[in-house]
Amino acid sequence: MKQPRLWAFTCLAVLLLLGGQLAQANSLTIGEATGTKDVTLPITMVADQGVQGFVLSVAEPAELTIGDARPAGATVSNNAELVVSEILPGEGFTLGVVMDFDSPYDGQEIPASVDQQLIAEAVVSYVGPPISCGVTGKVSVSFEEGLNSPPLNNILVQGGMSVGVGEGLVLNDGEVTVPGLCDEMKIVPTTGAEGDLVVSVPIEVDNKRPVEGYVI
Repeated sequence: MKQPRLWAFTCLAVLLLLGGQLAQANSLTIGEATGTKDVTLPITMVADQGVQGFVLSVAEPAELTIGDARPAGATVSNNAELVVSEILPGEGFTLGVVMDFDSPYDGQEIPASVDQQLIAEAVVSYVGPPISCGVTGKVSVSFEEGLNSPPLNNILVQGGMSVGVGEGLVLNDGEVTVPGLCDEMKIVPTTGAEGDLVVSVPIEVDNKRPVEGYVI
């Protein structure tokens, strides 16, 4: 890991490891999405207090590749001052955020909400075995503790204290729906004028993969 990135993670870890337990009713949730390439997967949060920072640690399934992990929604609209994103090929990604990192320190945070707040997005593409036409595949995307170096866990920071699974943080995994690839050949309906001796009837193909030949 490069020195600036290591320094940023060290600063983030110092903030997130401060403090002890708090009684919490908080959750992080990986959402659902459909597609095969550059699919945007939302990550949302429920928090009963203001959030000064958070860390996400998400595993990469064998059937997906992660192209990006970025802040979104409430994280962006509340002007997070430190964002450290790391893609770990074959393992997953971590995303660390500190809302108020630069002077003047004025208590900048994501406000509490009982509703799901969008805080981040992952961009994924399907790289698993081809799925047959008419069949729908499902790929689970899960939180995983301890990715990266130094190891990072999924936590929120509230009142300067870190809140993880041990303090009641609920982690809800998500899912990507992958539609099967369908190649379709069809005769297109057409009409002819009275008296026409020849009427052209188009035949079209909708192919998701290159066509090397065909028989009609």
